[in-house]
Amino acid sequence: MDAGGGLLSRLKDPENRRRLLLPSLVLGAALATMLWVQSWGFPLEVDHYKFWTKLVTDNGVQAAYSGTFPHTYAIYPPVNIYFYWGIGQLYRARIDPTFDIERALSDSTLTSMIKAPGIVFHLLTALLIYLWVSKKVGERAALLAMAGYALNPGMVFDIAVWGQPDSVHSFFAVLAVLLLSSGRPAWGGAAFALAALTKPQTWVLAPLLVFFDWRKYGLTRTVKAGLAGLSAALLVAAPFFWYGTWDQLLKLPLRIASVAPFVSANADNLWWLVVAEHASVIPDFEPYLFGISYATFGMLLVGASVFLVLARLGDAPASRTLPAMAAFQCFAFFMLTTKAHENHAFLVFPLLSLVWVRSPALRWAYLALSLTFLANLVLYDPTLGPAIGAGWLEGQLRTAQRLNALANVLVLAAWAGRLLAARAPRGREDTPAMLGVAREPG
Repeated sequence: MDAGGGLLSRLKDPENRRRLLLPSLVLGAALATMLWVQSWGFPLEVDHYKFWTKLVTDNGVQAAYSGTFPHTYAIYPPVNIYFYWGIGQLYRARIDPTFDIERALSDSTLTSMIKAPGIVFHLLTALLIYLWVSKKVGERAALLAMAGYALNPGMVFDIAVWGQPDSVHSFFAVLAVLLLSSGRPAWGGAAFALAALTKPQTWVLAPLLVFFDWRKYGLTRTVKAGLAGLSAALLVAAPFFWYGTWDQLLKLPLRIASVAPFVSANADNLWWLVVAEHASVIPDFEPYLFGISYATFGMLLVGASVFLVLARLGDAPASRTLPAMAAFQCFAFFMLTTKAHENHAFLVFPLLSLVWVRSPALRWAYLALSLTFLANLVLYDPTLGPAIGAGWLEGQLRTAQRLNALANVLVLAAWAGRLLAARAPRGREDTPAMLGVAREPG
C-alpha cells in the first residue's frame, strides 16, 4: 500500500507528470507510425518467418535447424525462434488450429503478430536511450536522442515495413553495453549472450566488451561475466540439449554464413563501391588481390578495425566511450565484411543514440548514416523497381546505390580518421551547455 501510495503521490506532482508525458508522447508517436506503415511491406521476409513459425509451432524450438532453408530451416539464432514459437502457439489457439500455411501466408493478422516483437523491442530500446542520456546529460537531450531513434525513418522502415527483428538483438546489445558501463559486468555478460543468440551481427562486439570488462573490472569479474553469459546461453539452448539436437545448433553459424555467400548481399558498403552491382553475384570465396579471397580480405579489414577500437577506447571524450566505440565497431563490420545485408548496420543507431547528443562529430555521423541507411533499404526494396517502372529513373538506381556506398565509405574514413587523431581536450565534447541543457544532479 505504501509503495502504491508513494507512486500515486509522485504522479500527482505536475513536474513528475510532465516528465512522464513527453517520453510517453514520443513512444506513442513511434508506435502509431509503425502500426500505420506495417501494411506497406513486401511479403518475402515475413513469409520466411511464417514458415519458421509454423515449423517450431508444430515441432518445437529444438527442430528449428533440422530441415532445409528457407522453409524448414531457420537461419536466425534461437532467441528470435522463441518469439516465433510463442506467436505460433497464440495463432493456432486463437485463429487457426490447423495452422494451414497457405492461409497463414495471406493472413494480415499473423503478419502483424510477426512484426510485433520488433516493434516492442524498438520502443524498449528507445526507453533505454532516454533513461541513460537523461542520467548523463539531461532530459532535453534525452528526449532528443530518444525521438531521433524512435522516429528514425530507417528504423521504422526496417522493422515495420520489412518486418525485420533487428531491434531485438539491438536491445540486448545496448543493455549489455549499459550494464558494463554501469558496473554490472555479470549482468552485462548475460545480456550480451542473449544478443549473440538473437542475431550474429552482435558477435563482432565480443572483443571490445571483453577488453573493456577486463580493463575496468579486472580478470576475476571478467571471468564471472563470462560465466554469466555462458549460463544465459545454456538456458536458451536447453531444449536443444534436452531433445538431442544441440549439434544442429552448433552448426548454425556455418549455415548462416552459407546463405547468400556473396561479396555484398545488397549492402552499400566498401565492396559495393569496389565492384558495384557485381557484388551481389560474385562469391566471396573467389580471389580478390594477391590470391586472397574477398572473404579473407574482408576479415583482415574487420580485424584491423577491432585493433583500432581496442587501442583508442577511452573514458573521454564522448566519442571514445564504450557506446561510441561499439557503434564504430558495428559500422566498420558492416562496411568491411563480405556477405553483409542492407539492414546489418541497424545496431549502429541505438548505440550512437547513447552518445551523439554529447558529440558534434557523432551528431553529424548519426544524421548522415540515418540517410544512407534509409537509402540502402529503399533502393533495394523489391517493390521499388515495379513502382518506378521502366525508363530513365529506374536506370539510375545503380548509380544511386553506388553513390550511397561512397557516402558510407566517406563516413567510415572520417570516423576512423578521427579515432586515429590525437585525443580531443577533455570536456570538449562532453559539455551539456553545447546542447543548451543543464546536467542533472548525480
